[in-house]
This record gives sequence, structure tokens and C-alpha cells, in this order.
Amino acid sequence: MLCATLFANAQCEPQATLNEEFTNFSIGTSGVFPQNCWSTFTEGALIYTAQAGDPANPYVTFYTSTAVNTAAYLYTPEISTIDGSHQLSFSAWRELRGPVAPVGNVTIQVGTVTNIADATTFVAVGDAITVNSATAETHSNIVIPATTAAGTHIAFKIISDTAHNAIGIDNIAWTDVPAPECEAIAAIDEDFSNFTISTSAAFPQNCWTTIAAGFPAGVAIYTAQSGPTNQYVTFYTSTAVNTAGYLNTPEISTIDGEHQLSFSAWRILMGPGEPAGNVSVQVGTITDTADAATFTAFGDVITVNSATAETHSNIVLPATIPAGSHIAFKIISDTAHNAIGIDNIVWDAVPATECTAVATIDENFTNFTTGALPQNCWTSSNTYPMVTVDADDETGQEKSLTVYSFMSANTPIYVVSPEVSTMDGAHKLSFSSIRQAPVLPNSSISIQIGTLSAQDDYTTFVPFGDAITVTSITEAIQTEGLVLPESATQKYIAFQVTAGSQHTALAIDNIVWQPVTAGVGTAKANAFSIFPNPTANKNVTLTYNNIDNGHVSVYSLTGAKVYETTVSGTSKDINLSALSAGMYVVKLESGNITASQKLIVQ
Repeated sequence: MLCATLFANAQCEPQATLNEEFTNFSIGTSGVFPQNCWSTFTEGALIYTAQAGDPANPYVTFYTSTAVNTAAYLYTPEISTIDGSHQLSFSAWRELRGPVAPVGNVTIQVGTVTNIADATTFVAVGDAITVNSATAETHSNIVIPATTAAGTHIAFKIISDTAHNAIGIDNIAWTDVPAPECEAIAAIDEDFSNFTISTSAAFPQNCWTTIAAGFPAGVAIYTAQSGPTNQYVTFYTSTAVNTAGYLNTPEISTIDGEHQLSFSAWRILMGPGEPAGNVSVQVGTITDTADAATFTAFGDVITVNSATAETHSNIVLPATIPAGSHIAFKIISDTAHNAIGIDNIVWDAVPATECTAVATIDENFTNFTTGALPQNCWTSSNTYPMVTVDADDETGQEKSLTVYSFMSANTPIYVVSPEVSTMDGAHKLSFSSIRQAPVLPNSSISIQIGTLSAQDDYTTFVPFGDAITVTSITEAIQTEGLVLPESATQKYIAFQVTAGSQHTALAIDNIVWQPVTAGVGTAKANAFSIFPNPTANKNVTLTYNNIDNGHVSVYSLTGAKVYETTVSGTSKDINLSALSAGMYVVKLESGNITASQKLIVQ
């Protein structure tokens, strides 16, 4: 029989798929295999074809006879597509061989063999299946890991622990794993523990994909494992130096500026010495997971050098990413035979920042991530691309806050500071601003300083002073010493930016909020005074250090300028009869000297 089996299978070409119902098989209790390139291996038990029903249904029968706990094997033809992307299904049931229900257990272990005459080449896949029901049950979605071994067959290893038991097997199918129904997901927490390990056909899997030519033609991206439980994704450059491979997540529905990415990466030793050269990871997005040209980079390139896993976190992608986008990892090595591991990829909501009131501000945006607000307790009324933190130079170290009108003209855009605890009339604001190129003809953009009582309620905006028109693209305007009025309710400094046309932008930087103190460029607090204060008849005397060509302005608590005059010497009498009762801020300016005092008009 063995010789006949070997001869019959020698005439059989490898098959890519199966759909076997055994309708074309001869029915017989002995000598039925090999047949149609199917074969068996038994030592006492019987495997043959039978039929039942009307019309008759052919199938394969296993009968243990007295060969208890002795394995018998049913082999498919040789399969050419054991590649991790095909799956097996079959039906099985118990057969009654006497007047009473069968006792004991019959099990089927699916696996593979490379030599149908040698049962020791059997490799089990998955768990053994116990067949107990007299009604046929279908076992499906059995994915056999990819193998490069030539001459591989799928095998059914069948064992009964009791004499005279029998089962039927039918409807054996080997088909492509259907493309998964991949819907956009809101979050990711992927450690690859549920992925099939494969060096050649690991992807697509679980809605993750890759763009990589594969070994030996190009870089390879596949799943691997170390230790008993840790699985991860491996990038291996082979000889494809400076050739990008892409690992792509499922589609993400929450690229909204309020979610962040983290992952771990490390170098893998592929030879006897330390790895040479560099392997880099560029995070970005991709809209077509089969087309690398749709990749858009975000942030800085990460060089992976350490053999110890390092975590890269707090990567917030901007909210303007097109719908249908995936997060992508673009990986490149500048030297042959380098490899890295990537694991523990997490995409989740940016945790709420614990923002407490601050007494002072000294912000140059160096510690901000390039991208949209909110960040570090600063917020804006518009998401990217309206308000962003951008790098000013190629190093990316010098950063500023950019406000861009995009398609909106004459629409205020607000940049809002953290809450300040010192809106006391004794602190001053300074900042620099500059136009961003290109400057369109007849375009304009201005900044109105003011305050808010709630960080996200722009109806509470109270302006202070005059709007500042920003014109130069070569020299920043330095705005110094704006003393905002005291308020128990206004808690946030706000920059209201308004562009007179579309596609107009300016940058704001070096924002400082500090006490009004004695020193260069600042009048002493007790050197500028108002008497009487409060005033009932609205005639007051201003006293100050000896100055020339100074300027005094009076502002209401809404920021409106209600009076102004020039001053010189050490004092001046002014009449404020036009003012109604209330509290005002009197501001003195002379050269670099700025001072303010509160005034109550009764």
C-alpha cells in the first residue's frame, strides 16, 4: 500500500485551494486511498470512504476498530499556499457503530506533514478537536502559519481512546482568508500578542498592513517573538539600503488633535557584532495603505540606536488629517542587514492637563510640540491650521506661535494664556509679533490685547488699549509694558488676532507677564501718583518723576481709551469731568518708562 501511495502522489501537482466533498471518490472499506491525490497513514485503524442518505452523501470515515489510542492520518494533496493567508474548514460527526450511543472520545488534531510516509514529520496546529455530536459540526477559520518547506500537506491526525468508535469527515475546504471588515477605530493598544508569527506573510493581519517588497528583494516587515510571550513587529533591511518600509495601523477615526501616539522601539542584533549605521522611524499618516506616495510625515525623525526598548510618547497629530487616514511608521536603514523591533503601539486621548493659575508668564514656546493648541495650558479658538506652534529655523529649536487666517477674513481668532492669579493692575504684559510671508496685496492683520473670564468663552473678552497692526516681515514689533486693569473676574490674557484677508498670518513670541517693579525702563510704583483718589469733583493732580514729552491715557475697565494728554516735568492737573462714576486705569508712558495707577471717580 505504501508503494502505491507514493506512486499515486508522485503524479499530483501542488494545489492552491481545496473544496472536497468526496463525491468523485470510489466507495470502499479497504484500499480506497490513495485516491485523487489524497492519502492516509494508519496502523490498525481504518480510514476509508463511505456514503449515507438519499441521495447518498459520500464522506471519509475513521474507524478505530481495536487500535485504541493509535493515531491514523488523513492527508490532503500537497498544498502550495500554506502562507498564513489561507484557512481550513471541515465538518465532522460521530457515527453509531452499535445499538447504543458511542462511548469514549475521538479527537482530530489538524497539522501539516512534509512526508506522507513518515508520521514523525507531523506538526500540530492549534488545539485538538473532540468530536462528540452525531450531528455534523463545522470547524472553520483554522489558519495554518506560513511555511517555506516544500512538499507540505495538511493532515488530520485522528485518535480514539475507546475501541469501535467512528467519525465522519466531509466538506474539507482550503481557501483565502477573506479580507477583514476593517472599520475605523478610535483607539489602539496593540502589543501584537494576537498576531500570527510569520517571516514572509504576516501582513495584512488584524487590519494592520505594510508596504515592503520583502526579503530578498527589499526590506521585510513581519511579526516575531522573543521569550515565551513577547510578540512584536520586526523591520529588517536586508540589502535594501535607504529603502523605506511602512507599517500601517487600521484606519483611525480620532486624528483630532486631542489624541496622542506612543510606541517602543529597539535595535535587533542580526550578526555577531554590534549593528552599524542608523535605522530611523518617521511617524506620519497615510491615506492609501498600498501607495507610499500618500504618506505625510509628522514631527521629527526618530533614530533607533539602543538594543534596549525605548518608549516614544506624547506624539499628537494635527486635526487636519484627511478622513480615511491611517497612522504609518516609515522605517529606513542606511546600512544593510539592520533590524529593529516595534511594539506596544498606543493611540489614546491626551490626558486632561492639570492647569493651575500662574502668577507670571515667560513663554518662548521652546517646550511646545510643533502642532496645534491646546498645549501646556495655552488654548485657542481655532484648531489647526488656524493656530500652531511652528519652528522658526531648520534646527526646530526656535519656535513661535503662528496665527493664520486660512479662508476666514475679518474673523477674530483668540490665543489665550493659562489662568493668571495676578490680574491686579500691578503686572505688565510684553510680547513680540511679526508678519509671516507671503504678504498679499492690501492684506492686514492686527492684535487686540484683552482679558477673558473663561478660557473658552470669547463673549467675555474685554479689550484693553488700541489694536496693534503688524506689518513687517523682517523686524518683529516689541510691545512692552502693557499694564492690564485689576479685575476679580477676568482671569486670562487674550490675544485677539484679526486678518483683513484670507491666507494672512503672523507670529507671536516671547510673551512675558511680570510685576511692575522699579528698574530700567519702568517707573517706580510710588513715583507716579494721583490725588485725590477717589475724586468727587473729577479734578486730579498727577505727580511723577521728572520727564519730557510723556503721555497719559485713561482707560475704562472695558479697555476703552476715554481720555489722553501729554505731560512733562513732575506734575500736571487734569480735569476728568467728561467721565462717569466708576473705576479707571491711568497709564503713564515716557520713552521706555511705563506705569499705571487705578483711579476711582465718584
